[in-house]
Amino acid sequence: MADPAETLSAWIGQKVHLEYEAADRTADASGTLENVNARGVFVSEGETSYFYPWRNVVRIGSGHKPPRGRGTVRAHE
Repeated sequence: MADPAETLSAWIGQKVHLEYEAADRTADASGTLENVNARGVFVSEGETSYFYPWRNVVRIGSGHKPPRGRGTVRAHE
């Protein structure tokens, strides 16, 4: 699989959604993809930016949230 950071760099500035591991559950987030690097992704929601490390990202997709398993880039394979 291609490097997720390299693949996702084309989405910088676009709306994204992601699923991430939060403690003992999976949570969702949406916002604008601000930056991608080898450690994770930065997503902004309004005036606030959040960092999601790759170890917690389950999947990330562009635009609106699709049905599970479609239109996403898997962070772990």
